[in-house]
Amino acid sequence: MSYTNSNSNKKFNKGRNGGNGQNNGNQSNFFNCHLNAVGYINSLQEFDGQNGKFLVAQFCALEGRSDAPTHRYFNLTLTEKMAELLYGFWDEINGEQKCFANLRIGNMEFTPFQYPHDHAKYSGQLGVNCTGRLLSIQSLTIDKQRVDLEQFATAPQPSYSK
Repeated sequence: MSYTNSNSNKKFNKGRNGGNGQNNGNQSNFFNCHLNAVGYINSLQEFDGQNGKFLVAQFCALEGRSDAPTHRYFNLTLTEKMAELLYGFWDEINGEQKCFANLRIGNMEFTPFQYPHDHAKYSGQLGVNCTGRLLSIQSLTIDKQRVDLEQFATAPQPSYSK
């Protein structure tokens, strides 16, 4: 489908396909809202779902001043590629080591909830569960040692089933 501006003769094609302005009809159109964040991967958990096992990472995104950042917690479902990558660091992430990451999150959802009345700090207050899908990791540092992610891009990856 083409659109013509009545004030000019330029045509603009509807769709997204790498920026060449042409749509071959075989591609789907999407609107994407992604979050680039830095913070700590606090844990990995494995769950059984309708389509098999999947991994979820608890991620604490940091926002604001570096000397007093605000913490935003996300439960991130891992894509298969991200699950294969992070599964190799299961012990480090779930252990005492700090796992600092720069990553991209998509498919975000925010669900409000009320803290239970017996909660020590936030009794009866509203909170928000933040969930999303871990799309990519730009950098990963485990216990102050930077991980070379390039080696994982070409190496055969083990299955992430535990």
